[in-house]
Amino acid sequence: MKFSYSLIKKLSPRLPNISKAAETLNLYSFEVEDAAGDLLDIALPANRYSDAASHLGIARELSAALGKPLKNPVKLIVNPPSDQGLIEVEVENKAACPRYAARVFEIKKMPATPLWMKNVLKTCGVKSINGVVDLMNYVMLEVGQPLHAFDFDKIADKRGRHADKRGKFQRNSALSQHKSASIIVRKAKKGERIETLDGQRLELDANDIVIADASRAIAIAGAKGGANSGVDGKTRRIVVEAANFDPVRIFKTSRRLKLATDASIRFSHGLSPALVDFGMDRVTELLKKSGAKLVDSVDVYPRRAGDEIIEFDAEKYENFIGAAVSPAKAKKIFARLSFAVVKARTNADKKSASISRNQHKSAFLVRVPAWRTDIENPEDLMEEIARFVGYNKLKPQAPAISLKPAEEEDIVVFKDRMRKFLSGAGLNEVYNHSFSAEGGSAAVELENPISSEFKNLRQSLAGGLIKNVKDNGRFFDEVRIFEIGKVFKKTKSGVGEKLNLGVAIGARKKSFIREVKGIVDDLLKGLGVADFYMAESGAGNLQIEIDKKIIGNIKIVDVGKGLPAGRQGWVATVGEMNLDAILPIVEEERAFKPLPKYPAVMRDVSILLPADVRIGRVLEVIDGASSEIAENVDLVDEYVDKKFDGKQSLTFRIIFQSEERTLTDAEVNRDLSKIIAALKKSFKAEIR
Repeated sequence: MKFSYSLIKKLSPRLPNISKAAETLNLYSFEVEDAAGDLLDIALPANRYSDAASHLGIARELSAALGKPLKNPVKLIVNPPSDQGLIEVEVENKAACPRYAARVFEIKKMPATPLWMKNVLKTCGVKSINGVVDLMNYVMLEVGQPLHAFDFDKIADKRGRHADKRGKFQRNSALSQHKSASIIVRKAKKGERIETLDGQRLELDANDIVIADASRAIAIAGAKGGANSGVDGKTRRIVVEAANFDPVRIFKTSRRLKLATDASIRFSHGLSPALVDFGMDRVTELLKKSGAKLVDSVDVYPRRAGDEIIEFDAEKYENFIGAAVSPAKAKKIFARLSFAVVKARTNADKKSASISRNQHKSAFLVRVPAWRTDIENPEDLMEEIARFVGYNKLKPQAPAISLKPAEEEDIVVFKDRMRKFLSGAGLNEVYNHSFSAEGGSAAVELENPISSEFKNLRQSLAGGLIKNVKDNGRFFDEVRIFEIGKVFKKTKSGVGEKLNLGVAIGARKKSFIREVKGIVDDLLKGLGVADFYMAESGAGNLQIEIDKKIIGNIKIVDVGKGLPAGRQGWVATVGEMNLDAILPIVEEERAFKPLPKYPAVMRDVSILLPADVRIGRVLEVIDGASSEIAENVDLVDEYVDKKFDGKQSLTFRIIFQSEERTLTDAEVNRDLSKIIAALKKSFKAEIR
């Protein structure tokens, strides 16, 4: 945010040069991005806009850091004229507009903007318009409260009176001179249109808040005034608005309409309703100096924002920060920040500050002004003291607590094991957006999407992986990737969230269904998952099952469309699994047992089978035919040749072992015979 250092020095005349000021802000308050000539460009944190998005706020920070006096330019306007019948304000949605204040002024002529004020506006990137508008912008820059001026005679009364048949407003007519202006803060009507002061014609929706009279919208709340109520050279009566709006609504409206203004940026970060007094009283003083007369006012403020009373304890500060501060020094710093030290006089004060009965001398109460919205608890007060004492003055100390070794996080170890295995299998890890355009009844739609392409949370990893294969297919002959990430779907109770693993291998005119299946097979076995099954799911695709529950799938996708000539015909083999369903099984499988006492016997069986017989089915038959001494079965070789006449050669390694005795050849051969007989019966297998 841009600031004029000449204006800051008016508020605190004893400040050093701009370079020293920038160094001070960097050390104690905010990061200064640029300091040249009269310009200070400061990166404000999001929670400090209420008190620091103003020249007064920056001057206060510098004065507190350097111990220099501060001049507050705001003078309280006591008992302004009100209830004169010139203006009425109705706030329909008080949650969207917690406070709305308006004052009516008579001006003899449009005031001239002094050169020094134009220079301040120029430094801050604000264009000079006319004397009234420039005053509104200047006060916003000075004290942080956005203001807006309407032409009083362009605002209709409650009955909508004020326009002739052509829709033009009668200026200086008898009706005009005696009418009252009616302002309504309401939701926009769906499809309602407004032309802004800069000539944009915008269509509003029901989520937008507008300032309106009885007949039409005259401004977009917190963002931009309407051309139909703008102040010009003929204006003789103005209505000055100082209000407070819900930051979320202002942000959404500004984002949707692409209407980022100095006011909308401030309101979007959240301002305190207490700033309305600063802005209104300051602009009243400046308008009076220019010859204007205050004739009426109204302030709709149903729930007044009060100051916070919080306890500060120097002993707790030392325990929390690790350095000591005297109560006297802490009080001095609070005074520089415009915080007041108070005594607990009532039970309400004690309750709000949570003070114990045995309060000791190091503790006292601090009244935090309502405009410091970032201060909520004692720790926030401690942070204020620490930064103005100086973080660089805090001496490093060893922690006075016992340290415990870090606990092993199962999901982290789980993901690391998978990454190591998949990288070793020649796959590269990718990270894709958690947002997608994928719709459907289960889609979780974002309230404020960054674009139409990313309006929903993704329901699977496959979409991103397929796009990765297609994008990289322009430059590589083969793409081998994997991703571990969250996917989301609507459920009856809200939004369901799962951790998935996705694997994709793509190339031109080549399917990798067997390789992806092998990778998944080896991965699950490596993780300790013993009982899983891959079943055909139509069109050559597979589904992965554990305990008769589908936890993933492997499919072939055509990705050649859209690739340049010579690169078409690409296909991707994509596998995806639900890791949340696998992790509990892996944890169960992580059991330890003693090494076997008795030796194992290994037998290899080579068979010829029809090519359409699935390996998973063969394993099922072997498992069903073997007795308890068959410890494990693995496929160790797979071979296809034309001489096999449409058949495939498979070699299985069967390991026999007993925990009670050494097995004899007769026992092993008897069990192996049962397995061979079952294979012949089920598949008419030929033993090689």
